[in-house]
Amino acid sequence: MALHPESELFLAAVAARDARAWYDMPVAEARDTFDHLGVFGDGPDLFRVADGQTASGVRLRVYQPDSTPDETTVVYFHGGGWVLGNIETHDTLCRRLAATARVNVVSVEYRCAPEHACPAALDDCLEATQLLVQDSQSLGLHSTRVVVAGDSAGGNLACGVAMKCRDAGMTLAGQVLIYPVVSPNFSTPSYQDLYDGFGLTRQTMMWFWEQYLQDEAPGPYVDLLSKEADHSDLPPAFVMIAEYDVLRSECETLAQVLVEAGNRVTSQNYAGLLHGFVHFSEAFPSGVAAIADISAAIHQFS
Repeated sequence: MALHPESELFLAAVAARDARAWYDMPVAEARDTFDHLGVFGDGPDLFRVADGQTASGVRLRVYQPDSTPDETTVVYFHGGGWVLGNIETHDTLCRRLAATARVNVVSVEYRCAPEHACPAALDDCLEATQLLVQDSQSLGLHSTRVVVAGDSAGGNLACGVAMKCRDAGMTLAGQVLIYPVVSPNFSTPSYQDLYDGFGLTRQTMMWFWEQYLQDEAPGPYVDLLSKEADHSDLPPAFVMIAEYDVLRSECETLAQVLVEAGNRVTSQNYAGLLHGFVHFSEAFPSGVAAIADISAAIHQFS
């Protein structure tokens, strides 16, 4: 399919800004620019929004849609290449998810690269998930079902956390992987076809991986398609894929690998759309509509 009109407008706006690439900026400037992109939109008011933290000090934000305790909590990990993004940049997305799905959402502000290399982000996300599984009442919740979710690098973290929880004997209800980063393989068909000119570029992804890995080998919880990765006995997954995304091929491969390992998987390819369309909801009304697909998937996990 051709580019969606929303994608065409977004790319035209990006071109008009003529901004430097993330890798051409100092990290602090890149973060400040990302924080103020103005494409995240405004989220709905909720019954309760409260900040908290884990035992080690990882910042959390709790979103509760109404006064009736819900048994399901979605632990959300933001995207941004493990370098950019935070609780504030994903506040709208988390608010919309809580309001649409009528479930609790807990957003995690994990430590970012390059100051904190791999596996710091994964460790923080795992700690937050374990807290929700073992002691959700400490955050004012009463969850018996925990779903992990994330977009882009956050999707990578969600799947890695799901693997680690399985290995630790902890049961999760599901995983929502929104155009996840999967593997540092930059020669896939979509990397070759969409390497530049469609928002997220191959060079940007190479830079993100460099900031995150530094001197660390990725390992099976980070390179989700490595030979050592064990994809068996994972919670049900919903994999969202954008057609015009350099990550499209690896997202498709991950969904296939999860199915072949015996897991219950639903994948959906969003025609004509770009990486970030769910997160950049001010520019992509389709991203707002896609929240309903995520909500339906969460309720089908049980």
